[in-house]
Amino acid sequence: KKRMSEITDQKELKKSLGKLKSLVKFPETGAVLNEKRIEILKKLAGKFLIVTNTDLPENEIVTAYREQWQIECSFRTIKSFLEIRPVYHRKPERIMAHVFVCVLSLLLSRIIEKRSGVTISEASRQLSYLKVTP
Repeated sequence: KKRMSEITDQKELKKSLGKLKSLVKFPETGAVLNEKRIEILKKLAGKFLIVTNTDLPENEIVTAYREQWQIECSFRTIKSFLEIRPVYHRKPERIMAHVFVCVLSLLLSRIIEKRSGVTISEASRQLSYLKVTP
């Protein structure tokens, strides 16, 4: 593999830069750093733009955005561990009931995790050893 400093062909250099190619200008004489673009990106570094259609206060929107990973994790839990899919219901009220039970299960699993200090999969594994007799 060649180092960047060893690449002389412009096409090869553009390809190897990938997403960073906007930081380099390619005049006839060779490659030159795009200082203007670099300065713009420095000013934007660490910032993000949120566009929304709600009337919520800015701080609530930013908080929700920052907690997005927790929401995504919850949906992964619903889909995998709680097995929300496949849904074979046809009637809208049955689909809603199914999803409601799954979300309720998610809430219960989060409560178990918080109170016990173990993940829901570990708690489930531990509970599987219990035998219930009438």
